[in-house]
Amino acid sequence: MLVRATLLRTSAVIACLAVGSLIMLVAFYVLILEIQFVRRAVSFNASLVEVRLDFVSKGKGSTVAYFPVVEVRDSTGKHLSLPVNTYDEAPIYRVGDKMDVLCTLSGSMECKKNALGDKWGDFFVDLSLSIFFLLVPLIYFWRMRRGRIARNS
Repeated sequence: MLVRATLLRTSAVIACLAVGSLIMLVAFYVLILEIQFVRRAVSFNASLVEVRLDFVSKGKGSTVAYFPVVEVRDSTGKHLSLPVNTYDEAPIYRVGDKMDVLCTLSGSMECKKNALGDKWGDFFVDLSLSIFFLLVPLIYFWRMRRGRIARNS
């Protein structure tokens, strides 16, 4: 029975190490994508010109969300209406309000709110999740080194 428990514990530690390492790689890939976006993006204090209603998934179903659309000027002075990559379930966005955004005006024509969570939030979530999974093998090996696992089993 002791051998089976040790084998199960070792398998769980190896699985956590593999999953944590994979999520860490994803986190750094997301970080590289975000750095590229921020380097190409231009900051604007743009006016909201439209608020779109759309459905977003929530739990087992979906709910209505409000998506802001801002108007920015490109390098030639042409006005562009671009959706912002954010939403809220409450109608907090009003046409005419100002919003700080980062927009790429070439290629993907994408806008994000110019806030810490909107720029780097995905990276921080992935990094936190990977650290959680990597703590399991770290604690296991630390306890094994100190001789606690052999005595506690």
